[in-house]
Amino acid sequence: MSDNPISIAEFRAKRARGSRARKPLYFQRDELSSIMQVYSRYVAAGQWRDYAIDFAPGVAVFSIFKTAHEQPMFTVAKRQGPSGKGREFVVHEGVKPIKKSENLTDVLRALDLKVNN
Repeated sequence: MSDNPISIAEFRAKRARGSRARKPLYFQRDELSSIMQVYSRYVAAGQWRDYAIDFAPGVAVFSIFKTAHEQPMFTVAKRQGPSGKGREFVVHEGVKPIKKSENLTDVLRALDLKVNN
């Protein structure tokens, strides 16, 4: 316990400032639509079978699985930019980052190239 008591108003203001950084990040409708278009193509080709979407403070992740019982083959993550402002997209193959960009289209193009090679 602190030796320096603070007022309720100070506590609430401090908590409100800190909670902005901890809010979960979500995919917007157009972003999710773009990801699902790529995902659907590979499901139709029989290469992918399952996906999961997770949200956590500062990051949203779309995970792609070959089967439901494995680790994700690929993940597409949306996270806060390095400066804490803006957004950044990253695609990973397993734990290895493949492409990082502020543009989702660039990241999805890199995913397509990786899958087709």
